[in-house]
Amino acid sequence: MLQILSELNEGECGYVVRIQGNFAVKNALQTAGFLLGTKIVVLRISPYKNTLLLDVGGQIKSYKKSALNLIELEILKRK
Repeated sequence: MLQILSELNEGECGYVVRIQGNFAVKNALQTAGFLLGTKIVVLRISPYKNTLLLDVGGQIKSYKKSALNLIELEILKRK
């Protein structure tokens, strides 16, 4: 099941399968660690729902939701 990264809830995770956008946007996201196959875990969502704290391949990073609309994940099933 594919889903946009910015639409995930706390605790959900998945693997990057597609990055949309032009070359410059894709390059910037890949430089930030969003490579194909990288595991992404949503650790926290800010109270105003506009910022996500993510585990990106073992690194903890914070991003605005608007910056994550171009990343599609294959969602892992919850146990």
